[in-house]
Amino acid sequence: VIDEASRERFIYPYKEQSSYSTIDFVKRAIVYFGYKPQIIQTDNGQEFTYIKRTKKTHPLDTLLNSLNITHKLIKPRTPRHNGKVERSHRNDQQRFYFYLQFYSYDDLKKQIFEELKAIQRQSQYVYDNIIAQHDRSGGNMNFKPLRNYDLQTPDGKMIFGEIEYFYVKEADATIEARIDTGASQSSISAQDIKEFERNGKKWLRFNIVHNDRVIEVEAPFVKQTKLRQSSIDGYSYRPIVRLNVKIGDYSTSAEFNLVDRSKMQFALLIGRPLLTDIAVVDVSRKHIQKRADKNGLLIISTDDYVANKKNNINVNEAYDKLQEENKGGQIATVAKDGTESMGTDPKLSLPSVSNKIESEEGKLPSSKVDKKKVQKPKQEQKQKAKNDKAHAKNTKSKLSEKEKAAKELAENYQKSQNAVD
Repeated sequence: VIDEASRERFIYPYKEQSSYSTIDFVKRAIVYFGYKPQIIQTDNGQEFTYIKRTKKTHPLDTLLNSLNITHKLIKPRTPRHNGKVERSHRNDQQRFYFYLQFYSYDDLKKQIFEELKAIQRQSQYVYDNIIAQHDRSGGNMNFKPLRNYDLQTPDGKMIFGEIEYFYVKEADATIEARIDTGASQSSISAQDIKEFERNGKKWLRFNIVHNDRVIEVEAPFVKQTKLRQSSIDGYSYRPIVRLNVKIGDYSTSAEFNLVDRSKMQFALLIGRPLLTDIAVVDVSRKHIQKRADKNGLLIISTDDYVANKKNNINVNEAYDKLQEENKGGQIATVAKDGTESMGTDPKLSLPSVSNKIESEEGKLPSSKVDKKKVQKPKQEQKQKAKNDKAHAKNTKSKLSEKEKAAKELAENYQKSQNAVD
């Protein structure tokens, strides 16, 4: 699809040409361009309209009608009326499809993505040359570069330092990782590895023990790998799992082998497979990319953790405080005023919170307590006994004549029984 004004194109491959793929493609195009067009013009293919006259409404027309978009059909067998699209197809055929060999749909998508990346690099190169020429001529540059060269290379690759922050979704924690271009695989610290089954597939459950914390992780099992280690003779066998990680704005799914790294500096090691084609490493720098989860749990290197502990510094102080506050509903405690609480914070006491809300909404009348009128327990007991005696006296005076006579007979009968005994 081509934007009529800017000539910008949106391309997306499908396994088949059908009304279903057309509807999905239109939705993707609207999201990509960021606006809803007034008119969409197509040819008379079956994926766009019904060839024969019928009372049925084509699925594409149903979608466009719901979005208040006009569907314009060109005259049959006149592709010149859709010249921009036909020219786009011809250019793609000459520049790409003539040289394309793909073996599957996924392979096609991968090759198209690589081609688009190459075009993007070419455009970036031209753009950078324009800026350089403008600077050399002494002109004022009133526009900013398309990318931050502190974070990316001119061809679009990310720049990693020797140490970076990686967010691991399965652990729900950001782990400080060492970048090792010499490592053939990435690895993560793991203890107490246990196997279990989920949806008919093999999964592993393990603990990350670092910074005096234990994080339980569950991940799908991929395979068992054999690694040669220089520290020992022979090979070591390690299980491999797949984890979702994020660094900066880049997210990916990668394989990690499980090994106990609790006695090492870093709980996470990033190897070559995760770096290939996406990043270059500058070992003279650290923490180049921003943290993906700024408010989450942070696992740092062992040396930094020990140094912070000596200086009474807790890098997770805000996180720990938030976790304590979120325990409401999980742990029941007693508040300072003796009322039942749903958390560790006395302010979360249920009656107190309830009364406060009702008072703010005007449902609960405010009342003042006079401390002078508050009596001691003994005085309260004496007053209660006095009130009970007065109540009995009043009840006795209110008896009717018949009730008095019946009561007198009952007392006389009780006395005669006692005399007989």
